[in-house]
Amino acid sequence: MSEQGAGLIISGLSTGYRKNNIIKGITLPALAAGGVYSLIGPNAAGKSTLMRALAGLQPAKGSVSLDGYELIGRSLPDWARRVTYMPQSLPQGVSLNVLESVISALRASPMDGASSGQEIKEYAVSVLERVGIVDLALRNLGHLSGGQRQLVSLAQVLARNPRVLLLDEPISALDLKHQFRVMRLVHELARERNMIVIAVLHDLNVAARWSDGIVMLSQGDVVASGTPTEAITPETLARVYGVKARVGQCSQGNMQVMIDDVLDV
Repeated sequence: MSEQGAGLIISGLSTGYRKNNIIKGITLPALAAGGVYSLIGPNAAGKSTLMRALAGLQPAKGSVSLDGYELIGRSLPDWARRVTYMPQSLPQGVSLNVLESVISALRASPMDGASSGQEIKEYAVSVLERVGIVDLALRNLGHLSGGQRQLVSLAQVLARNPRVLLLDEPISALDLKHQFRVMRLVHELARERNMIVIAVLHDLNVAARWSDGIVMLSQGDVVASGTPTEAITPETLARVYGVKARVGQCSQGNMQVMIDDVLDV
């Protein structure tokens, strides 16, 4: 039975590749609608593996429940109607322009109330405008920089208006200006559309500023979860990242992480 507003509940989730169990039975507090949540942790912590499992792209055991609807064991199309995944990069060799690629994403997951080709095209253009790349609409994907391709990938997933949006390193190829614009946009849209957004981020200051909740992973286990101030502490940074760090506030009240040294192993 559906529990409206229950959010995304991950319980006892395990997944990996062949006999290598990477995510080891993790359980998280409920992730609420309208919230932005960041997965952080060092390389090989299991962040991308967890994202692929939450997207239904690889087998997993345990429970992933969205508003009371169990996703584990469902077909990929059923899963994809609720959850949209943005990988780290677009596939190579696609001979579409930017606008065509967003329209293709829409046709794979049609928007409510739009049936004509013109309506879909107009909506796709509005998404490109919101992301700030409408000037790239007629550019071929193969002629774009890495950062531009990342923005197009974001437009494709936003166009589908999912219930849960998974972003795997959405700002890794972007300059500071576009990093800020993307994180502000994602934060705004989570509120506007009542989406649950989960993002893999490496910049701890970006994660702290824009996240309602943080999940810190290490070797497939959850080391800390909670608000940014609860999860990102000198103690957790020492344990997970092996660094000596200070956590404070800048002059405008935003959380700030400062790394002072590397700890001896």
